[in-house]
Amino acid sequence: MPSLRNQFIFVGLILLFVPSCSASSESSSSYYYNRCAPSTCGDSLLHFPLGLDPLCWSTNITTSCENGTIFMTADQFPQIKYKLLDKLSETVYAQKSVRLVNASLFGCVPIPAFYGGCSQRWMILGSLTVSNAYRTGTCFNCTVKPQGDILARLMAAPCLECGETKNLCYFYNGFMDPIPNCRPFISSIPNELFNNLTGVGNLRRALQEGFEAEWDSVCGVACMDVTGGRCGFMDEDERTLGKEFCFCSSGVHKQNCSDGM
Repeated sequence: MPSLRNQFIFVGLILLFVPSCSASSESSSSYYYNRCAPSTCGDSLLHFPLGLDPLCWSTNITTSCENGTIFMTADQFPQIKYKLLDKLSETVYAQKSVRLVNASLFGCVPIPAFYGGCSQRWMILGSLTVSNAYRTGTCFNCTVKPQGDILARLMAAPCLECGETKNLCYFYNGFMDPIPNCRPFISSIPNELFNNLTGVGNLRRALQEGFEAEWDSVCGVACMDVTGGRCGFMDEDERTLGKEFCFCSSGVHKQNCSDGM
């Protein structure tokens, strides 16, 4: 039988070996490459910039899969949830655009209010911007008519509520500070719809068609399409800064899997 001293030495060697194994997983050259492997949600393919791993989706965006449907939220405004209307394929990724819709527009649930301005093209989905075929503005649902100077800047519009309402509704082309007695809702409206808002019978139903959002990845084609890499971020801080890397089976690269960097 081994001596007590030898048993202690054996156990000590095991304890020294185990942490080295667990630590080696993250330092492995293929760690990030494997972490950002494509996944699926229903019939859609998910990878950067719409991956399911926090390090494999775009700046300030959270992507989730719920019962085969893809949803997105902006980190700054998590109360507003967007549903993807397109099936994600490599063709969609190559076009770098996808159709989204505010999930609150379906059914008759209350539409979350939005407070806080941002640039007209930047939208509220991190690094995704709205296509030039749409304009992002503010819908106001008011219980009292706004004052004259504010009213002059607004366009009359149908209300987004379900059923009859005595409220007064307006649209502002852009982002406006809160108006007393009015509830704001940010929406992207097709240009042709904007030019005939008063002629829209059911604005809520029209907005359910969604809008087109675009992205412009720095990593993009050179890494993923040409050299078979996978774009992503090394950690949360670099994701916040938008500092993308090219993850390859051989390690982490700056631009593509053959740049030697």
